[in-house]
Amino acid sequence: MPGGVRYVDKDRNYVFFNSQYSDIYDFPKDLLKVGDSHRVENIYQANRGDFGAGDPEKLVDEWLSSLPLQIKPLQRERPMYDGRILDARTQPLSDGSYVNFVTDITERKNIEEALNKTRNALEIAHRQANDLLLNAIPETIAERLKDNPDQLIADRHNDVSIMFIDVAGFTAMSAEHRPEETVNMLNELFSDFDDVVETAGVEKIRTIGDGYMVVGGAPLPLEDHVAKTIEVAQSILKIAQQHSIDVRIGINAGEVVAGIIGTRRFHYDVWGDAVNIAARLETTGEVGKIHICESVADRLPEGYLLEKRETIKMKGKGRMQTWFVEPAFG
Repeated sequence: MPGGVRYVDKDRNYVFFNSQYSDIYDFPKDLLKVGDSHRVENIYQANRGDFGAGDPEKLVDEWLSSLPLQIKPLQRERPMYDGRILDARTQPLSDGSYVNFVTDITERKNIEEALNKTRNALEIAHRQANDLLLNAIPETIAERLKDNPDQLIADRHNDVSIMFIDVAGFTAMSAEHRPEETVNMLNELFSDFDDVVETAGVEKIRTIGDGYMVVGGAPLPLEDHVAKTIEVAQSILKIAQQHSIDVRIGINAGEVVAGIIGTRRFHYDVWGDAVNIAARLETTGEVGKIHICESVADRLPEGYLLEKRETIKMKGKGRMQTWFVEPAFG
């Protein structure tokens, strides 16, 4: 609908108005007359309930008294009794008269509101997608994929620590509990592990069943990653003890290749001989102990107590000297 125009003199009597002005304000066709006071439309609006409940004459008096004696240029959005929104503008003239321009902007406001809702929904969906991505892969890798989604992520890391944690006796334990109890137990345990891992600055790679894998020094370099990983292992033993759960831990250090696998479900993983040895250290370890080999033992800071084991046979490696790291708590 075209805009409405009203022109009143300095005494606020009608000089001119177009039909659109009455249509927009939903006035009867014969309500406004040239020469009449603009109070006519205010009384009509008050009777209609535009100014709220109360005596119409009093409501109009209160509203008019609130207007400034000196009319100034003004633009405002005016909500209507029927839910529409008007853009109302006032332009004073030099002789004290003024012109009002009014436009129904309800459709525009509805479109803006819908766009804002859509934009907010998209922002929420983007944040949720980003959070899900960060739950699956490290943040630095996620940023690289955002910059170039089609690129191949494949890196060589010459020196990292790899740790495997396994819940001992999990198969028997899960058979004795309802599925929701088993899932809840693992969720609480691994969530506590996650907190320790994040605080230490090492990277959780994945969980497989009742297994939990961590790397220190990838995808970002980490100074003293061996010591950091051992500290995390000590904390994990303590957490497991608090949950009355037995775990085995194996840790190795060395070179790995890391990268992203998959296109529908991204998965960041590491591969290499060092990874295989860490996994075997876990499986050949003992409950409640941190099992390490020479590459880790030689780099531990002073103060750690080591229990030397008999050499064990590692598949593809022959016999290997390993140690248990004494726990840091009783």
